[in-house]
Amino acid sequence: MIILVALIDIQIPAPTLVFFQGCILIAQMDVIGGENWYAKNMKFIETTPYTQNFELFGMDNKNFMLNSGSYLIFQVLILCDFLIKMLVRKICAKFADTKGARAIGANLYTKNASRRLFNSYVKLFMESYFDLCFCAMLNLIAFMEAKNKGVFIVGRDNIICSILTVFYLPMLVIFPVWIFFTIRSNLTTLSLKITNERIGVLYEGLKEKSPYFNVMFLIRRLVTASVLIFWA
Repeated sequence: MIILVALIDIQIPAPTLVFFQGCILIAQMDVIGGENWYAKNMKFIETTPYTQNFELFGMDNKNFMLNSGSYLIFQVLILCDFLIKMLVRKICAKFADTKGARAIGANLYTKNASRRLFNSYVKLFMESYFDLCFCAMLNLIAFMEAKNKGVFIVGRDNIICSILTVFYLPMLVIFPVWIFFTIRSNLTTLSLKITNERIGVLYEGLKEKSPYFNVMFLIRRLVTASVLIFWA
């Protein structure tokens, strides 16, 4: 949170700025390199950095997909992993008479695979929530600043980016509310194994007395991102 001070339009001593830039460099490490892949293979309308500080922070545009890093690629990889395993299990089931096929199928079998897939997406969304706040809000700013709004729905890539922005903006608000009511409706059974398998990702690692911590954590991040973008 201290590093985010660099986004505010205030005078920062040179040694502190160097420290912030070093921290930002570490935070921007992306093994897959999603932003570079998008820039190379997709064509978006050009957008300028929101402020000079945002540019120093690594956000040199207001495009949702370019600022999201490898988040969307990880979503695709998670889905591909699920589909490939499901396909291999079905093939193994067809050749169940073969010992090797049975062994592979048994090894790939996952109880409640669809629920696990959903929970994987939920966990990824929670971990990327703060970044997604900036991505969606910056793309909204770009739309508000544009004199010709129609350019955001010209071309496949711009349409995809606009759809993602329209989808994630309300989701950022709905998600903490959904977590709150989901936990609340299961409050008396949170310690049960069956509940943990269904929604344990929402309160994983939290003490029983504070199951709503993630709700407050996400709301704080949403408010912080909003303040830094709209009021800082």
